Amino acid sequence: MMNTVIAEFEFNFRNDLRTINIPDDVTEIGGSAYLFCENLSEVNFPASLKVIGRSAFCGCWRLKEISLPAKLVEIGANAFINCSSLRKVTLPNGLLKIGDCAFKGCEILREIKIPASVVEIGKDVFAGCESLKKIYCRTGSNFAEKLCGGNSAELITFDAPKENFSWQIDGDTLTVGGTDAAKKIFCDENAPWFDKRKSIRKIIIKS
Repeated sequence: MMNTVIAEFEFNFRNDLRTINIPDDVTEIGGSAYLFCENLSEVNFPASLKVIGRSAFCGCWRLKEISLPAKLVEIGANAFINCSSLRKVTLPNGLLKIGDCAFKGCEILREIKIPASVVEIGKDVFAGCESLKKIYCRTGSNFAEKLCGGNSAELITFDAPKENFSWQIDGDTLTVGGTDAAKKIFCDENAPWFDKRKSIRKIIIKS
């Protein structure tokens, strides 16, 4: 299947949009694609979707619930910032990255579970989420400061499933653990170390 991308700013400021069904072949929603679509209240995401770009749904303040598909690996910075009516968010188990301020200002969101697969989280992801009471996150993730910055939520940890993988770059050395999961994306552009690949000279794989 060829990658199909909804272009940046494609539907921004479209106040006539209320419900959208994104086509089945779409793999990426470009930056600011639905920026300030203020009457948008429902989005049906396709199973093919891998990336939600920067500020894609920024200011869609009538959006109430989102359930993101299993293939999604990245949520860009400010993707759902100031979606102040967003009350429920379901993140997929294969998600890898959540960008800066991705859900900042989602004022009535009450709880969120961060999948164990997530290896990179930006700053102020849930800042200004005034109703947020519980954030579930895998044990040992070291994301507490980023997740709880700007809100009063309780961080509740859980043990990661066996298929979870870990990674670390030290100088020019990439160390990867949990190979069954890691090998699925090892050479893929969705690997969390992809943008650092040119500096990698040595790879250590832990069983």
